[in-house]
Amino acid sequence: MITKIKNGKLLLPDGICEKNLYFENGTITAITEEELPFDAEYDAGGNFVSAGFIDIHVHGGAGFEFVDATKEALCAAANMRRTEQRPFIRLFPPLIMRKRRRLFQCLKAIKMMQMFYRISTVHI
Repeated sequence: MITKIKNGKLLLPDGICEKNLYFENGTITAITEEELPFDAEYDAGGNFVSAGFIDIHVHGGAGFEFVDATKEALCAAANMRRTEQRPFIRLFPPLIMRKRRRLFQCLKAIKMMQMFYRISTVHI
């Protein structure tokens, strides 16, 4: 099924544009001012439209939190965010802790994870 989103401000890597966005089976197929065939249509009403901001703020997963600061915990939590449809994801692990030593321990573990995961930023 082809879906069209119209009247949206599309957030793209090179800026913001106001064009029609078409997608099929979860994949963007066209961004254009042209009218293309579609099965369903959504009016964004002038709001922002962006792909990829799913589960942007999670504290962990699989019974672990990012603040656990171990390789096992961080990898288990990160793997919970992967699916067959999204094998590569960006992580934004939030870290809230009172002890500076624990924070540095967690940052060290996250740095080690960067070999296997896309860590965009860490929220402290």
